[in-house]
Amino acid sequence: MIKDMEIVPIWDSMGQPSIKAVVKTEDGVFSASSPNLVTGKNEFRFLDSNSAVKKFQEVKNNFIGTDEHSYDIVDDKLNKIGFNNIGANVSAAISKACVKA
Repeated sequence: MIKDMEIVPIWDSMGQPSIKAVVKTEDGVFSASSPNLVTGKNEFRFLDSNSAVKKFQEVKNNFIGTDEHSYDIVDDKLNKIGFNNIGANVSAAISKACVKA
């Protein structure tokens, strides 16, 4: 069960700003990062690190209490919120952190 979540700014291996999702569950703390990179005009929007942290605060409560092992539920919630609303980088990091949990 997800007890808490946060998005924190980090630096990637190339020295570029990025984000990391931290998922806190009854079994421990799990994290995953995602780059802030857009390579094509048809890709989902990525948010810069500061915007990602702020925007996630608006939707964080949608995930509290969710079974982190129910990947389809987590991903469905991300889809309903909208990848362009919270950023594809935030969506990918949250999804990956839940898989690690």
